[in-house]
Amino acid sequence: MAAQHAEALTEVLVHDLHLSEVEVDAFWSFVKKSVQRLEIQTPRRAGWARVGDV
Repeated sequence: MAAQHAEALTEVLVHDLHLSEVEVDAFWSFVKKSVQRLEIQTPRRAGWARVGDV
């Protein structure tokens, strides 16, 4: 069931948001790392997602 949801979300990312294959891969890498952090209960540092810090 999770695989079906992931596939559907990937399609939305590509078709509706017009993300490239590299951007979608980066998205899933972020998700994987976030899940791993949650599993070991390691919070992200404050302000990690501020706009303009690129």
